[in-house]
Amino acid sequence: DHIAFALHRIKSNDIITNPFTIEIETLYPREMEIARKAIKMLKEGTGVDIPEDEVGFVALHIHSARNRGKLSNTIKYAYLSNALIELIEDELGICIDRKSIDYARFVSHIRFALERIIKKVPIKNELLRSIKRTYVSSYKLAKKAAALIEEELNIKVSNEERGYLAMHIERLKNASSYAEN
Repeated sequence: DHIAFALHRIKSNDIITNPFTIEIETLYPREMEIARKAIKMLKEGTGVDIPEDEVGFVALHIHSARNRGKLSNTIKYAYLSNALIELIEDELGICIDRKSIDYARFVSHIRFALERIIKKVPIKNELLRSIKRTYVSSYKLAKKAAALIEEELNIKVSNEERGYLAMHIERLKNASSYAEN
């Protein structure tokens, strides 16, 4: 259905941009690979030039189908990953390299954290007290990030998850300071 409608839109010159392509690529690289092959086949078969943004949309559908999940959750993960990165960038006054390993780690962590939070899977964070003491500003920002997640998902984020978020925020902050030097 999506592909048929996308072809119709493209032929009508009604192009939609995908603001989450980088997040989708990071979260679902295998699905992006499959989607690129599918889009290439579609181009060859129809002669319609399909924009790169459609690859991300097709990848979301593939991921949803492969995991018997709802497309809305898949989109929500990409949206929240992007929103959290923007929050961190704004709060810290940094620009995070979307192609860096630290970015990929963060987005991957967010994906699994969101699944745990949604499914109410408890985790243990033995380092929580130390994280709170050592990474004070990152933990404070992690609380803001957790509040965003809670608002979007209408679900509580545990202190343990906040601690892990703070560790990733600290890594992003440090990676950004190295990039500036």
